[in-house]
Amino acid sequence: MMMNEYGDKLTPGKRGTWHKVASVPNNIWEQWLNETGNAIEKDKKLLNKYLNDPDNRFFRTSPTNL
Repeated sequence: MMMNEYGDKLTPGKRGTWHKVASVPNNIWEQWLNETGNAIEKDKKLLNKYLNDPDNRFFRTSPTNL
């Protein structure tokens, strides 16, 4: 298994319920809300899709996929 400076996906503390994975500016969040009709707030899979999109990689704080 390859490791990186963040550790692998299963390392305790690297991934979990309260692990910060992204920092999205308010103006981008508002744009995503408008694009999805506010569905992104309630649909975790939709949010993960946006955060895993390569075009949004600069919002990510770690290289793991959601």
